[in-house]
Amino acid sequence: MEASGKLSVTKSLVDSQLTLAMDDEELHAVLTLNNTEVEQEVSAQLHHSVSRLKRIGLPVHTAMTMHSDIHGNGSYHQLLRCRVGKQQLSHEVNVEKTPEAMRLQSLLHHTVSHLRSWGVPDNNSVQVEVVSREGRTLALHSQFGSQRAGLRLHVKALPRSTELHGALWHTWPWLQQRGLPLQSEVGPSPRLCALSRGSCFNCGPGLSSP
Repeated sequence: MEASGKLSVTKSLVDSQLTLAMDDEELHAVLTLNNTEVEQEVSAQLHHSVSRLKRIGLPVHTAMTMHSDIHGNGSYHQLLRCRVGKQQLSHEVNVEKTPEAMRLQSLLHHTVSHLRSWGVPDNNSVQVEVVSREGRTLALHSQFGSQRAGLRLHVKALPRSTELHGALWHTWPWLQQRGLPLQSEVGPSPRLCALSRGSCFNCGPGLSSP
């Protein structure tokens, strides 16, 4: 058996590599860590041609990367990507905070057979926005495969009362079978759009923003 390795360490970077070889079989592993005040990244890869590892189900190629950006005030972006053989998974999270709003977006995409067998669709997402302007507005949109749902709520305190406007829509047959209508509205102005910017991510069928 032959073995070789490499290790490099600096204030913000750790880079390590390992190679093992025996007869016609080889294993190569790489791990990299990068850390700064505004960015973190982890990367790992494994390649091999070892017959015993193949027999226990370890693919010849496995890789994982995770990247994070920190933007201040609690805002950040994070991306995770994994690949095991031909199966892949990615998970992305965006958080944006301003004095008037907080926005969260989470995306999950995969081609993993085990997740499919557990009922997890290939494409999933959740988007949430909370805006504090002339009251408080909550906007929520979710996608689970082909099924979608959206919710908008706006609450405004008046001198003698509290106004509530809201709308809920979905495309889930399971929810409809249990008595939840495809569209529900409350308040004198249910078409109030929750977003403070141009496009409205959660306006459902027949509920587009004015």
